[in-house]
Amino acid sequence: MLLDRDRWLSLERSASGEKGQFRYYRYGVGFEREGYSAACHLLRDVESGVAFAVNPKLLDLLFLIQGWLRINNLPFHIIIQSGYRTPAHNARLAKAAKLSEHMKGNAADIRIPGLGVDMLERLAKAVGVGGVGFYPHNGFVHVDVGRVREWNG
Repeated sequence: MLLDRDRWLSLERSASGEKGQFRYYRYGVGFEREGYSAACHLLRDVESGVAFAVNPKLLDLLFLIQGWLRINNLPFHIIIQSGYRTPAHNARLAKAAKLSEHMKGNAADIRIPGLGVDMLERLAKAVGVGGVGFYPHNGFVHVDVGRVREWNG
């Protein structure tokens, strides 16, 4: 099983240009503070600078997406368009859900250079962990670890 190993992520934050490749989970040991903190930093609310303890299941979801892409020799570097959002930031967004999973540290809006958003959407749905929102005109896919649902934005 893909989760039965050390878990690494390769992420980039589009708003700040920050990049990170780090291990957040060591197999047989558990979550690693340094890697988990790096993930929380990259998934922070960039507008306010507020970091949040993101749900480890979100990191595993991103890991599963990257793992499948790596196994199939496809581009896998994830660009984070949006991660955690403060309630104030979320309220300023016209189309954001009032109870957005972003405010709980459960969601990320992502894209992968060299991989079409339609393929990324299909892959996220196949993983089947939570919500998947398809935003082809904005060039990203929303993934979260809330209840399973899907929508087009």
